[in-house]
Amino acid sequence: MQVTLSLRARLLVVMTAALLPLLGVHLWGAMRDTQASMELARSQLRFSASLLAANQERIVDTVEQLLGAIAQMPEMRALDRARCQAYFESLRDRYPVYSNIGLIDTEGQVLCHALGSRGTPSARDRDYFNQALAHRRFVIGEPIVGRIVNQPALPFAMPVLEQGAVVGVVFASLDLPRASRELGAAELPAGARVTVADRHGHILMQFPAYGELLRAAVHEELLQAARTMQPFSGEGPDRAGEMRLYALAPTKRVGDQGFVVRVGLPAEAAKRATWERGREEFLVLATVMALAMLAVWWIGGRMIVKPAKQILGAARRIEQGRLDARVPVLLAGRRDEFARLGAAFNLMADSLQMRQADLEAELGRSRGAYAVLDQVLNSMQEGLIAVTREGKFLLHNAAAGRILPLSDAPVLPELWPGHFGIHYPGDRTPYRADDLPLVRAALGEGEGQALLFVRNALVPEGRLVQCTWHRMQGDVPGGLVVFSDVTQLQRLEAEQAAHLARLQEAQRKLTDSQRVGRVGNWELDLRTGRLWWSDEVYALYGIAPESFGHDLQAFELLVHADDRALFKPARDQALRDGKVMNLEYRIVRPDGSVAWMHEIAEARRDASGEPVWFGGVVQDVTERKAIALENARLLDEVRELNAGLESRIAERTAQLRAANQELEAFSYSVSHDLRAPLGAIGGFARALEAKLEPGGDERTLHYFGRIQAGVRKMEELIEALLQLSRFTRAPLEWADVDLGALARETAENLQLQDPQRKVELHVQDGLVARGDERLLRAAIENLVGNAWKFTAAVAQPRIDVGRSADGAFYVRDNGVGFDMAYADKLFTAFHRLHKESEFPGTGIGLATVRRIVTLHQGRVWAQSQPGAGTTFYFTL
Repeated sequence: MQVTLSLRARLLVVMTAALLPLLGVHLWGAMRDTQASMELARSQLRFSASLLAANQERIVDTVEQLLGAIAQMPEMRALDRARCQAYFESLRDRYPVYSNIGLIDTEGQVLCHALGSRGTPSARDRDYFNQALAHRRFVIGEPIVGRIVNQPALPFAMPVLEQGAVVGVVFASLDLPRASRELGAAELPAGARVTVADRHGHILMQFPAYGELLRAAVHEELLQAARTMQPFSGEGPDRAGEMRLYALAPTKRVGDQGFVVRVGLPAEAAKRATWERGREEFLVLATVMALAMLAVWWIGGRMIVKPAKQILGAARRIEQGRLDARVPVLLAGRRDEFARLGAAFNLMADSLQMRQADLEAELGRSRGAYAVLDQVLNSMQEGLIAVTREGKFLLHNAAAGRILPLSDAPVLPELWPGHFGIHYPGDRTPYRADDLPLVRAALGEGEGQALLFVRNALVPEGRLVQCTWHRMQGDVPGGLVVFSDVTQLQRLEAEQAAHLARLQEAQRKLTDSQRVGRVGNWELDLRTGRLWWSDEVYALYGIAPESFGHDLQAFELLVHADDRALFKPARDQALRDGKVMNLEYRIVRPDGSVAWMHEIAEARRDASGEPVWFGGVVQDVTERKAIALENARLLDEVRELNAGLESRIAERTAQLRAANQELEAFSYSVSHDLRAPLGAIGGFARALEAKLEPGGDERTLHYFGRIQAGVRKMEELIEALLQLSRFTRAPLEWADVDLGALARETAENLQLQDPQRKVELHVQDGLVARGDERLLRAAIENLVGNAWKFTAAVAQPRIDVGRSADGAFYVRDNGVGFDMAYADKLFTAFHRLHKESEFPGTGIGLATVRRIVTLHQGRVWAQSQPGAGTTFYFTL
């Protein structure tokens, strides 16, 4: 943006330019004074750092002399605890800068120290103690937190020698917080900060306090000085980002240990005095400059600004079209420069007034020609744009304005693609400015053409534009761009291409489907007798197109001789009645193989109703025919097998009926022939037992008890066998049975029989099966009863009844389990896997379960592990 200054403002600028050198001299002086102040501050910091380093060396020397004198005392070499204790307590009162002073024996045990009332800890793991023993000289240890005083301290140690042998170590711990406070006694520049660190970068002392002691130093210059033990100074930011001047000075080394003193001062504090003095001088200078400018403002306004305004006022009126404006006569009567300017201005105004009259006449003639040209351009269907080398649009017609927003176009050509929304037609990416026809035309390139895609606010749907450009002839450098909207033409071409692609794709799919399905199509022109086959028909018939005669006679030669008599009547009927021909026939291929074909065809008729075209599809059904013949053969075999099976079923039924009769006879024999003798044995045994005198022979009583137990056991076995036989004789009564309800009912009855037991029972809902309720109840009672019995020895017995993911029902317990190696004997009658003394029973229960499940056309099996429980699965 260009800023226009008034005459008074320009006078002030000149005045300011004259005073600027004076201001520059003042600033140069202030900067020189600031540098001198900074150098003086650096010198003071170096001196303070050296002085404080010397103080630290004096502390170290004092400690060394003190510990050396203590080590030479006989009481120390004799390790006299009582005398050295009193001595150290008095010594600490004289040297309060030490937090503790004491004596350590060679085993690291503190014998005596100035704070003896607080205990005698071990110093065996302390660095200063081990260094004094190892080096046999005065050492400075690593900074520590005292175990007695519990505050930061720096230990010093000296070995106590007796005839060349170390008998102990005397130590003194410098009180670092107290030593930090004593740093303030030194004469330091105002605002200075002191830090003392060891060679490892640990902060030992600082004044004023601004952080914890013994932490790692963060100043890189302090760490560098600790490594090199060389003095230097500089300037840099502190942790808060404030610039500070600093100086570092090392102390002498004691072995590998030594100290570095850092004295820092804010840079602003060093510059403050100089800046305050410079500010006062600047205020005086600014006041003088302001007074001078006021004088220039008043004098210039009267002598320069007023006549200049009169001339400018006349110039503005002429600029507004008032060519009769003139400079006032009073100004024209003067003889200075402004008077001569006024006279020249009036002459120029007279010349402009005459020139305007000539231009108005020429403008009238030009307007007529421009109106004709504008009508011609705006009636064009093509867009037209004239652009100069500078990127200015000289003209454009209405067609161009309907597509491109030219009214607010930017001047820079690199912005044109984004402003006009011009893209490459292929991938619709923004056009590069160098390739844009408008830019190439503006640069005056020769003729060319390009295809563009335009999308902007005027044409949001987008338009495809064919564009050409030419170099403009004449004095104006630039070019002419002409473009046409070819969107509709391009869309029609794209639609035709897409339609062709769809047709080609449909043809490909039809060809593929015919090839995969072994289906071909054919057409017969009834007027010419010309027969046309698709490629798949040739493949089905096994002949080459060039060897086929393309008529009905050539086709009929391929039809099997036994089927030709069927083919012609079916075709004639379809042509005569207009029905679809649906026929299966055989062909003989050139290689002699016979194949079955299924053909479907229909006719087309002309306006008079005469058939003119006959065509359809043909499919190879040889495999289907072979499968049908094979199925017929298999059906015959099945019928023969069914006839034999019915006879075998009748024979097996007779055998089963005889077996059932034998089983009924056996049951009757068991019920009457076995029970009667058992009853007699039991009765006579009880009678003999009753005749024995009270207190008779115990052995005899034992025998009678064994007889009675055997009779009862035998009766239980007989009852179990009868029950097992009854299950196989009774017919099944099928119904929906809730196995979950049967399991809960069984568990309730078992609980009533054994109320002291607490068994956790979990039964899933919806355990409904199709079967005989009486038999399924017996199976559930046996399985749940087994689980109840074999969990008797478990602390927390649990029984689960449910259905697994594969549909099998199960009864699971956490009882004693069994070895799966004997699982094949589990469902056999009278086979037991546990002793009867452990778990009583007849050995018939699981055999009964298998019999019931088998009657329901299912199977039963078990999974178990000794000590981990058992799960019985069954299906129905």
